[in-house]
Amino acid sequence: MSNHISIDDRDADKKIIGDDVTDELCERKKTLRKMRGSAILDPFSVHIGVLVDGKPPDVHKIVTDYNKWLQETELPKLLFYANPGGLTNEVVVNWSKANLKNLENIDLGQGIHYLQEDHPKAIGKTLASWIGQQKSKFQ
Repeated sequence: MSNHISIDDRDADKKIIGDDVTDELCERKKTLRKMRGSAILDPFSVHIGVLVDGKPPDVHKIVTDYNKWLQETELPKLLFYANPGGLTNEVVVNWSKANLKNLENIDLGQGIHYLQEDHPKAIGKTLASWIGQQKSKFQ
């Protein structure tokens, strides 16, 4: 089997699942607490376009347009992050702080990717409070 899986590879899901990459390397390494079998969602239940070097062009346009809108809008935003972080690492957090208006940043402490699994109460409590604050500003 090739180590390369292209975006257009119709057997990509089977190749990854067959290698047990999803369960062991992807899902179980994204939380600090231990996850068991059915608690791990099937990441292939929804097909997601992957953006690599501006391709596919339709996904690139969506991402670029949304990024521009996020930088221009005054709408309040809330960013939860942790260390070392997964996709939302220190570089992304610093960029967000520097480029997004009306952004509140919440450092959850230690975490990787599925922060809601490692910090469900902190996220729920903070989100409920934040939504309440936003509602009071617009009433």
